[in-house]
Amino acid sequence: MEKDIVLRMTNISKSFPGVKALQNVDFALRKGEIHALMGENGAGKSTLIKVLTGVYSMDEGKIQMGESGENIVNRSPQEAQEHGISTVYTAGATDKLEECSIAKQQMIAIARAVAMKCQVLILDEPTSSLDDEEVEKLFVLMRRLREQGVGIIFVTHFLEQVYAVCDGITVLRNGQLVGEYEIADLPRVKLV
Repeated sequence: MEKDIVLRMTNISKSFPGVKALQNVDFALRKGEIHALMGENGAGKSTLIKVLTGVYSMDEGKIQMGESGENIVNRSPQEAQEHGISTVYTAGATDKLEECSIAKQQMIAIARAVAMKCQVLILDEPTSSLDDEEVEKLFVLMRRLREQGVGIIFVTHFLEQVYAVCDGITVLRNGQLVGEYEIADLPRVKLV
């Protein structure tokens, strides 16, 4: 695998009865990169994340980790964690940390992921319940992790946040890869 790639997903396909959720999707993440995963609802973003984290098994494709390009198969979120992949989902009211604000819950989850030496951190719609000040604190933390070499997958639908904090964007549509772009090469108008 090329230098600095911490994660490469190649030809990932996943079907459910009557639905091709993912069709031959490629995704790559570099060390110390904040990479947005974008697309409308139903584009396949969540399915790709769930395949990566072992919630779903893939029908075909391969996942490689680290500069060695070692093939991995995650059969559960725990196995994904053992491979250095951690996910922070938007916290719901059902969490046991309910005394804390959602922002604090997320910070705790991110700190836990970093303590477990994750190489890939997935932030799935982390800002949807945060105010502007909390979003800014999250971005500071994300930039700090990037400096430490953590690759971050940032799933969001807020365009301005993508342009504020991300280095690259992968766009999915109807379960297929539309393209992978560097932020500098993709004006907002074209992304929309």
